[in-house]
Amino acid sequence: KRQHKDLLAKFVYRTVVIELPLQGTRLGMTLQGNPEMNMTLLKEVAPNSPIQSQIPAEFQRDCLIASLKSEVIGHVQPKTVQDCVAVIAKAQSGSAATGKLEVTLVPMNEAQLPTAN
Repeated sequence: KRQHKDLLAKFVYRTVVIELPLQGTRLGMTLQGNPEMNMTLLKEVAPNSPIQSQIPAEFQRDCLIASLKSEVIGHVQPKTVQDCVAVIAKAQSGSAATGKLEVTLVPMNEAQLPTAN
């Protein structure tokens, strides 16, 4: 948790609110593990993704997923791809009631920059 807060304090990030499609609908996101940062990398959002238009273009590829939040899941900081997929699926299963998922993204080019002292 501390690592996530430190990362967000140092870098440009964006929290986007996504209207989730019905359970069982693929979101069209390619995810990859990033053990070095202990977070999941959003490699890309497919052009035909039902959520593609809800994420700013500069955050649709090569961004770390710092956190996910909804009424169903609460606030979660997924560390692995499996964590991320499970949390999104759980949020999507409850989307009939809430329909929204907050995703905090950090561009990889920002996360890889050395910090100035």
